[in-house]
Amino acid sequence: PGIAFCHGWYLNEHHAKKHALAFPWGPLFYGHSHQMQSFRPKSFGCPPPFAMSCGHLRLADPEWVKGPHSWQQGFVVVTMGAGPGDYSVEPVRISVTPANGRVARFRGKEYRAG
Repeated sequence: PGIAFCHGWYLNEHHAKKHALAFPWGPLFYGHSHQMQSFRPKSFGCPPPFAMSCGHLRLADPEWVKGPHSWQQGFVVVTMGAGPGDYSVEPVRISVTPANGRVARFRGKEYRAG
């Protein structure tokens, strides 16, 4: 099996662990939780189970969300290699501050929202 990208299913404190254990056939990337989290259990499998929540790209505090939340703006760059299990993952967090606005830093460059 190859790398899977999907919306996702689980929402709890350890959702990446839940996804990795529920779908142990290889890397799974999802966005359902709007957070950035990853989990890789101990395994002798090849490729080992792995799941990562990739964050989100919408406004940090949408008007329809009531109360505090733990959403994180960001995305993940996945570079595919030649064979099964041959890939690299680069999470890119978008920081949001009153002084700087929205800023992402990727491979030594800084990107700002316009």
